Amino acid sequence: MPLEFVGRSLALTSDGLANAADNLSVGAAEIWSVFKVETLGSGFIPDRRPPILFERHIFSRLTKRRFGISDISNPEAGG
Repeated sequence: MPLEFVGRSLALTSDGLANAADNLSVGAAEIWSVFKVETLGSGFIPDRRPPILFERHIFSRLTKRRFGISDISNPEAGG
């Protein structure tokens, strides 16, 4: 049974960003860079759940390339 997402999916505030940056010992620019690359501009999909990005190259490595090159497995990152 899948877990239900629980949360209000509120936008990150300036204080929240500053707190996250302090906790991670990075600057706000680094956090925004990750947001831009990993969330396609938003931390939530249209139904307000957080996206989970499938990394084909990690799957390929962890399964020792057992599944060849396909939509779910590829030794190269990207795509």
